Amino acid sequence: MKYEFIHHRIDDWNFEEKALINQTIHLALQVKPANTLEVLAKHIYDITQVKYILISKAHTEDLSELSSLLFMANGTVLDNAVYSTIGAPCQNALSHSICYYPLGIQQEFPEALILQHLGVHSYMGMALKDLNQKNIGIITLLDEKPIKNPGLVEHLLTIVSPLLEEKIMRLNGNKDLL
Repeated sequence: MKYEFIHHRIDDWNFEEKALINQTIHLALQVKPANTLEVLAKHIYDITQVKYILISKAHTEDLSELSSLLFMANGTVLDNAVYSTIGAPCQNALSHSICYYPLGIQQEFPEALILQHLGVHSYMGMALKDLNQKNIGIITLLDEKPIKNPGLVEHLLTIVSPLLEEKIMRLNGNKDLL
């Protein structure tokens, strides 16, 4: 089962959700470039409590492989890795900008053995793009259970994604940002 483009109007958010949105905006305005990835990932973790968060950039031009810039498990930063997107839900997120699978990703993507290894069943991924709207990376949330309030999480990822995109473009040496 897959959901794409989960959307809510601003009027639909309750008080607590609006507070989380405002906290995320405030953090995005204050975060320092040196620790952008870790601070934003920790913030998303604190809100979602998902088991894994990955912020990755293209490792190959065709995006068949990604390099994690930050790999977090239960709020703790792990060693980075290079991983394949072939036969994985990341391909759909990169194709559709955002993709959410509340359950069943191991069955939906049997070739992606990493999903079984990590023991995850739900997935949310948002493509990160450069100034020309070309995919340059992805932020991925993985968990053992459905992600709570996926519409809110999508909105929060939309808030932080420009900072992640800028970080990746800087790492890639984008001259327009230097």
